[in-house]
This record gives sequence, C-alpha cells and structure tokens, in this order.
Amino acid sequence: MFSCAKPFTKSSRCGSAVCDVWILKDVCRPQAVMFVGDLMDGTVRLNDEDYERELARFHHVFPMPGHVQRVFVAGNHDVGIRSTDLCPVCRRRFEKHFALRKFAKDMLGVTVVGMDSIQVFHNSSMQGMNVAACQPKILLSHVPLWRPNDSPCGVSRGSAEGIKFGQGFNYENILPRSVTENLLRQVEPDLILSGDDHDHCHHVHEYESNAGRKQAA
Repeated sequence: MFSCAKPFTKSSRCGSAVCDVWILKDVCRPQAVMFVGDLMDGTVRLNDEDYERELARFHHVFPMPGHVQRVFVAGNHDVGIRSTDLCPVCRRRFEKHFALRKFAKDMLGVTVVGMDSIQVFHNSSMQGMNVAACQPKILLSHVPLWRPNDSPCGVSRGSAEGIKFGQGFNYENILPRSVTENLLRQVEPDLILSGDDHDHCHHVHEYESNAGRKQAA
C-alpha cells in the first residue's frame, strides 16, 4: 500500500516525474493509491467543458490497472475553500468523478478515513461514519493538521522552514487547532497523510484517545 520510493521534495527537479513513471511502469506494484487533493490545478475557474478536458488529462497521466484500489480527498484547487460561492458546481463535479466528502473504507487490513478538510472548516464532525476500532486507521486530509509554527519537518524537507500558518485567496495551509483536536479524538488515527504543502514534512501529533495518550505521524 505504501510507496517504495524515498521521499522527494520540491527541490528535486525530477522527483514527481520519477514517482509517476514508477507507478506507470508498475515498478512499485501498488495495491492501492491515495490521492490527497489538488488533483487538477485551477478547476474552480473552469466551466464544465474545460473541466472534462482536464479530467481526461488526469486519467491519462495516472492510468491504473483495474485491481488497484484508489481513494481521493478534495483539495482547495478541486472544490474551493470555506465558501461555495467561488465555484458552486465544483463539489458536485468532484463527488461525481472521485469521492464523497468524507468516507471510511476498509482497504487491505486498515481503515482509510477520508476527510473533507475543505468543508471541515465549517464542521469538523465525523459522526455517522463506520470507523472500525479493531484495526489501524489512516487519516487522509488535504490540508495539514494544526501544529505550532516552529515545528520542524525533518531532514527530508527541501525548505529550511516548517509549515507555518498562512491564508489568502482560496487557500489556508493548516487546519485550525480546535478542528485538529476534534478530528484526532473522533478518528484516533495511527497515520496521517496530508497534501497541499508541496514539500516533505514529518510531524508527530499527540492526542488523547479512549485508550489513553496516542501518537500519529
């Protein structure tokens, strides 16, 4: 399920291309592939005709054998952030072609919990989802979870700085602290995979669970 490649950073010119080629040539022979948002760039500005063209390009770039399981979560470039006024049709298009806003799916002995980290700015509840308590859980979130601004990201990061809070037109690069704490309590993940930042960052979140204090990288 997990990548066989070493971490690539945005300082590596061919990092993304190498990862794509490895998947396309089936070197890693993945059983499942997880997309953590921003599947296409600028789709909030596309009409339906242009969107269909970009959608076809996405499937051409990332062809997958039929046996490979795929899961998707939405990014700010897919559906917009905070306000639906920016692109009223974006969420409908994403859910039609990729995934529901949030889900819990049993995959290869683990539970993959996909979180709509764009919509979660309004409502962080994961209630109503059937999350198995007896097996490891992976939480997928496009926007990274909250951490202090001075938190290091590890030696594999290309930038000298960690992830710091920032926001602007159609982006916010860290979930609020209250939302993060609520999600960790509800999901109790063992591993968290996020997107958005375009660079490698290893961070360990500590939280209280029903079984006591836990950690999730």
